[in-house]
Amino acid sequence: MMQDATLNNVPKSVADAINSATTQSELRELMLAAMEKAGMTAPRTRDEEFNIRLTPHAAGPPAAPVTPAARPATEPTCYRVLYLHGNDRLEIYGLSENELDQKEAALRTMYGGQ
Repeated sequence: MMQDATLNNVPKSVADAINSATTQSELRELMLAAMEKAGMTAPRTRDEEFNIRLTPHAAGPPAAPVTPAARPATEPTCYRVLYLHGNDRLEIYGLSENELDQKEAALRTMYGGQ
């Protein structure tokens, strides 16, 4: 089907299977069988004929878990939504609930104590 396919990062057995196929069905079956032998897919069962599960390559020892970076203290972590007049929506952000209370009080006095 394909003339000497050049496939990077593909095991030679899978590339050979792709190059030897003459029909689409044969290509699929040869490729799945070669991928299964190379450890790239989980073995198929009767119920999973068209639900093929790829398995990750284990190319050495597992990588160390990556810890997420700490968020800076200057980034707002709290927010509050206020409806001071009808459907006018205001969102306020702050580092703490106390800061939000202060901002809300300032806004309420600015809008007439509503």
